Amino acid sequence: MTKIAGLTPTAEGLLEKTPLVHLLVYLADRELTGSLVLSSRSGGEDHAIYFLQGQASKVRTGEPIAHLGRVLFELGILSEEALNASLAAFSRGSDLHGEHLVRAGVIDRQKLMEGLKVQADRKMAFLFTLPGDTKYRFYQDFNALEDWGGPEMIPLDTLPIIWSAVRARADDPIVDATLRRLGTTTLKLHLRSDVSRFGFAPHEMSAIEMIRANPSSLVGLIESRVVPRRTAELIVYVLLITRHLDHRADSAPPVGLSKGASVNTPVAAPVSASEGVPVARVKLTARQVPIDEAPPATPRSSVPAPAALSPELAARRDTIAKRAEAIDREDYFSMLGIKQDGAPGEVQTAYFALAKLWHPDRLPPELSSVRDAASKVFARMSEAFETLSDPVRRKRYGDVMKGGGGTPEEADKIQAIIDAATDFQRAEILWKKRDPTAEEFINRAYKADPEQSDYIALYATVQLAKRAPDSPVDDLIKLCDQAITNGERCELAYFCRATLKKRVGRIESAMVDFKNAYELNPKNLDAAREVRLYEMRRAKMNEQRRTTPSSRRSTPPTGQRSSPPPRTSPPPKKPSGAPPKKEGGVLSGIGKLFKR
Repeated sequence: MTKIAGLTPTAEGLLEKTPLVHLLVYLADRELTGSLVLSSRSGGEDHAIYFLQGQASKVRTGEPIAHLGRVLFELGILSEEALNASLAAFSRGSDLHGEHLVRAGVIDRQKLMEGLKVQADRKMAFLFTLPGDTKYRFYQDFNALEDWGGPEMIPLDTLPIIWSAVRARADDPIVDATLRRLGTTTLKLHLRSDVSRFGFAPHEMSAIEMIRANPSSLVGLIESRVVPRRTAELIVYVLLITRHLDHRADSAPPVGLSKGASVNTPVAAPVSASEGVPVARVKLTARQVPIDEAPPATPRSSVPAPAALSPELAARRDTIAKRAEAIDREDYFSMLGIKQDGAPGEVQTAYFALAKLWHPDRLPPELSSVRDAASKVFARMSEAFETLSDPVRRKRYGDVMKGGGGTPEEADKIQAIIDAATDFQRAEILWKKRDPTAEEFINRAYKADPEQSDYIALYATVQLAKRAPDSPVDDLIKLCDQAITNGERCELAYFCRATLKKRVGRIESAMVDFKNAYELNPKNLDAAREVRLYEMRRAKMNEQRRTTPSSRRSTPPTGQRSSPPPRTSPPPKKPSGAPPKKEGGVLSGIGKLFKR
């Protein structure tokens, strides 16, 4: 992610004060361009969304979500055999996975874009589950994801994203607080509303048709029972916050209309006499709920010590911790507690019931210690709901389960391996350019997959470059030993270990490693040069030893005998784990490189 240190955010706050769905509405309404960065209170990598004229166009999550290969497989674009083959080939290349698939002719670019869109949708669905104490920062006219991923922009249709956000936060108190203001107001659709853009399911569209054909209050819509009560409330809420409900002839147009039809203009912040403020440089805030309607806020400092927990709260804390530890090994049906042949209505009912129990914002202050665990459980349940409530995705998921997969743990393992491979490729390229940002990528790759020989070797190489000439390097030599043990044909590990041994004066042993590095890669001119120079110095010393004693042999001093020439050490034995020597020896190949 492009560095944002030193930049002043245009707006910032907490999601508990300004929900993410309200930020989406605000940015879409004003068609703002910039980056929304989300930071968890518990630490970890930031999440980021780049908006282009109000549309989320690039999404990065701080943790692996929705691996592209798995998405393409679930969409039926990629077979399981093609997926496994591409992962193996991708790990050896330098392209992004999608670009590799296109270059290899496995998929075309249109299919790639289709997969990237679904991947971005799922990443957004994950972000909707972030807890209320997540901090947001918006940087107008700045692309924090410019150097991340591929160059493609995948503009997501704003209204379906907003509807997904509302469903994911179905139990948010602000929904009820907002709807209470409607009272007995008659619900009418805005004349310019295009409700088909929201992506409502067929049974949800029946509520829309009810509003259109027989305008009534929210109470009347609920009593009609065309949809379950909470579904009716969420539909009205999303129509209300996006202005697709209309009560005045002069009301502003709905949010999310096509660019050509939009007549919105940005709202300018007050301009100071001393300095100009850019248009739309505004403070993003949600409409405030009256004090008597809003849920009471409890200061975090008032959280009691764990020892003061009641037996009921202690049992709930343990239940949350155990569920968080086990949920990644469950399939989506088990997460929601429904059968595999459960009807779509059962999926929605089960999810809404679980949201009331597992949403992190519903935890009492005494259980703040397991807030992150509850967030993890709720995120998985939301992921299950998004998949099982979509007929196409549910069918593909069923096929995955038949093949023995289907748990987040398996998907995360694949994602971690792919992310580590991508980070290593970037680190390798940046290191060759002597770019210091290479360290960030190799650290991530090494941490994610510490058994890979290449990752270990490059990590040790980068660490060596940071150390003073007189600093000990025994720990780095051990790392290189480990890399060679894990993969005996790791050229970089041999070269790095040779450099380290040379630094501490173990010249003979260093030359063995330099030779091994050259034999593995004859294009490694640095290794070839080290061996060549060593052999030249060694030959010169041997020549001096042969000629110097003979010139004095005719007149040796009385009582003294001339000393014999010092023995040359026999060449070091090649380690058992070293690669086989090429025919003719390593020097025959090196000599060719240095022929005049």
